[in-house]
Amino acid sequence: MVAGLYPYDLKKSDPDGGFVNSRGNVFAGSESWKTLCKCRDEQSGEREVQGADGVYYTYSAIVYAPKSCPDLKKGDRVQVVSEGKVRVEETVKNFSRDFFHCRIWL
Repeated sequence: MVAGLYPYDLKKSDPDGGFVNSRGNVFAGSESWKTLCKCRDEQSGEREVQGADGVYYTYSAIVYAPKSCPDLKKGDRVQVVSEGKVRVEETVKNFSRDFFHCRIWL
């Protein structure tokens, strides 16, 4: 894989659910981030894309990843990270596995 094509890391939120004890006290869960694959992002401001379901979704960035990227679902929380800095953190609006790559609308 060419390093320049996908210079960043795509990470997915892996929340550890909280719980309520026997006294009714709520304890919040923790959140960790699992690296899925390399990627690149393009910030786009606010644009619309029509999903396969015919609904229009507003997105602020599109992420390109290799075909080996695991499937993502609408609502999954992801980050694009470059050298430890978060470039973008959003929920997945749409995911598409295409001929040469995957596209993820955030």
